[in-house]
Amino acid sequence: DQFRMSLGIAPKEINNYKPDEVIRHLNTKLTSLGAQSFIELVEYGMRPNQTSILGHRFILAEKIAAIFELLDMLGYWKDKHTSTSNYARFWDSNHVSYATACDYFICNDFRTRKKAQVVYGLFNIKTKVLNSDGLP
Repeated sequence: DQFRMSLGIAPKEINNYKPDEVIRHLNTKLTSLGAQSFIELVEYGMRPNQTSILGHRFILAEKIAAIFELLDMLGYWKDKHTSTSNYARFWDSNHVSYATACDYFICNDFRTRKKAQVVYGLFNIKTKVLNSDGLP
């Protein structure tokens, strides 16, 4: 909450942005305070460190999981906090990564669908995001 407040990010405001506008909005907020861009934050968090396997390259699933976590932390369709919400978000991001090989990602969790749309837009993935009624 403090991080979002320091950036001036209001969850109700950010949730009104279309998925393709979210990253642009977050980049503006982050860089205006001298922070890194959204993608630079993800890349910084994923760079190899002394305990990494030499030459380890992060796979798409790990990048998607990191983006899901960062979007949630910044308040974009934030999951309701429970004792298992972090675990559930990890599996949601995992399903989104599997669906990159599919034509459709079908999910009735609105928050997950919104985050999936952002991820697919970032990586230019053509998977369409729908609910079980076939609606976006």
